[in-house]
Amino acid sequence: MLQVLKKYSWNYAFDTRAFEIFEAVAVNEYRKITFDKSNPRMSDDRPFPKYSRGYGNRKQANKLKRQNGQYSNSTAPVVSGDLMLDTNSSFSVKDNAIFIGWSSHAYKLKHLRDNGRFLTSRSNPINPEVIKKLMPSFNKELKRIMPKGTHTINIGKKK
Repeated sequence: MLQVLKKYSWNYAFDTRAFEIFEAVAVNEYRKITFDKSNPRMSDDRPFPKYSRGYGNRKQANKLKRQNGQYSNSTAPVVSGDLMLDTNSSFSVKDNAIFIGWSSHAYKLKHLRDNGRFLTSRSNPINPEVIKKLMPSFNKELKRIMPKGTHTINIGKKK
């Protein structure tokens, strides 16, 4: 079962091709921003907090089980890479929605949240930088499918 990170909806119907593009851009940018080795960011665009002294020392020494050594000096929520690789996405043309979430490693989110490390939250479901990266694709698809003239489009959460 996919745990939903964020459901975005638009009041204008896009075709399947457009949603495939939006989905690919959204999930790739989410992974890049959240799991970046040098500057990982939480859903509210703050950097991830430092680890506790003991855990941080073990991570830097590559002494954690199944650890990915590339992330030893990073505060990104990556030890083995399982959570990062489990970040999935889907879309629904009918609902005009993109879904980003996790399936088999979703249980790790609660532990991360309890330690002040937010991949998603009610107030900040997705990093705003992801939306900024998605907007050029969105605008390109709008220009492709919309007739010439002035139109009003509302972007936001579906109520």
